[in-house]
Amino acid sequence: MKYCPHCTTLYQKGAVCPECMRPLTNEIQENDPVCVISADGFERERIVAALRDNGVPCVERISKKERSADAVTGKLAAKVKIQVPYGACAQAKDILIGIGAIHTDAQIISNENFPSEGYTYAHRPEEKQKDKKKAAQPGKKPEKSIEEFEEMSPAKRTTVRIVSALLFIVLVALVIFGVDYVANLIKGLF
Repeated sequence: MKYCPHCTTLYQKGAVCPECMRPLTNEIQENDPVCVISADGFERERIVAALRDNGVPCVERISKKERSADAVTGKLAAKVKIQVPYGACAQAKDILIGIGAIHTDAQIISNENFPSEGYTYAHRPEEKQKDKKKAAQPGKKPEKSIEEFEEMSPAKRTTVRIVSALLFIVLVALVIFGVDYVANLIKGLF
């Protein structure tokens, strides 16, 4: 295993870390921090709670580009790298598989590393490509597949959250005005 001390990430192969472009090392100590997954929101809290409940020490590290998000959206919205000691890495992986945070049949992105910032697919991207090719072939019926969800960019996710919050506020206002109108009608009868 190759190890990047700056990013605290393990890699199967390679000489340079793809994230920070620093050289990878073969030397790793039992207590060196290793990033096992990246998460945000309630998923982050769930993962940290599961690790701590099973006696695995863990630390949350916010990436530099996400630090300003804390001031605007709160700490839950910032994506963090969850790190454990190298000696507890296998136990942490088993726990993450047990709670469903890492899918065993999924392909891990970025150079087949464990864990590559914890991004996993519930489907295999190469199968998705094959499905598109099959659908494009004339004379063959496209097979019905399980509903697939598009991965949202952070900007799109933020926009969806803002629009949802505004629609919720409008809905609450309409309910209040409607109840007020009905109450005035009932008052007018007496």
